[in-house]
Formats: sequence, structure tokens, C-alpha cells
Amino acid sequence: MSTSKCDNMPGTDDEALMIMADHDTGEATRTNEDRLELADEFTAVLVIAIANKLTRGASKFYRTNWNIGVVEFRILMCLRPGVGRAIGDIAEAADVDKGAVSRAVKVLVDMNLVETAAAARRVNEVSLTDAGERLARDLRAAGRAREARLLSPFDARERRLLVDLLKRLSVGVDVMNEEDR
Repeated sequence: MSTSKCDNMPGTDDEALMIMADHDTGEATRTNEDRLELADEFTAVLVIAIANKLTRGASKFYRTNWNIGVVEFRILMCLRPGVGRAIGDIAEAADVDKGAVSRAVKVLVDMNLVETAAAARRVNEVSLTDAGERLARDLRAAGRAREARLLSPFDARERRLLVDLLKRLSVGVDVMNEEDR
């Protein structure tokens, strides 16, 4: 697919719908702009849409290159060489449901990337194997490279500002959710 205008973003002078032509079929398809109409009205819709795009892209990237999903990636990023960590701690640090972490740990054990220590038939600690340490190092470098590409349109000041604004937004979500209870 090719686009007729690459820099067409909501809020620019040219807010006309960007149409992408599929060279195989010649058919025009609508882009994110008309799918994200609600994003002009609700910031949460825009944030969720961006998060979904990031997750889909990361999932495809990590699955294609290392045969792991986003949850497995997050788990590996939460572990450090020579240090075991409890499933609950991993779930909290990775912001993933404990059940999803437990299932993903089983996958990572089968791949010989992590090992577990158990007591009373429950996993108490998860730690990286040597192969897991090597993969985690590679994944961290790949993740940083992806992030650099993501943030490439911003200068250093804008990147710091973006991170600050996102952290403040995260606090705002916590406050809003607490008030909604």
C-alpha cells in the first residue's frame, strides 16, 4: 500500500481523509483517521487506539522473530540474571494478570528460557536460564531499537515532555478510576 500523504494527522491544516490504495486490487481503503473519529472527542479512545496499535505491532514483531508473545516479552523484561521473582511481583511489574503470567511462564519453561522453584505445588519463584538471559538481552536491545523508531519524530525535549505527560495521564487514570468506584 502507498499513501497519498504521509504526514496527514488530525489537527493539521489538511484534515481531509487520507485514502490508501491497495496496489494489488486497486481498491481504496479508509485509514485510521475515519476509524478514530471518536479520538477527537475522547482522549481515552485515542490512547487506547495507540496502545492497541503498539500491542499488535509488538506481538507480530516478537512472534515473528523469537516465537514469543507480548506477555512473554514483558515477563522476560521483568527478570534479571541471577534473581528469582514471584509470579505476583512479575504480574504487577509487567501490568499483566497473574493467570496470564502463570500461563506464559509455562510456555517460557517449555522453551527453556526460565526455570521455576516451587513449594506446596505452587510456583514461588521464576528466574532466567542462561538461554533466557541471552534472549532477554537481545529482546531488550530490539525493544530499545523499536522505541527509538517510534520516538524518532520527536527531539529530546519533546520525548521528555511526552513521557512526563504520559506519566501524569497514568496518575489521572488512577484518580478517575478511584473516583468512579
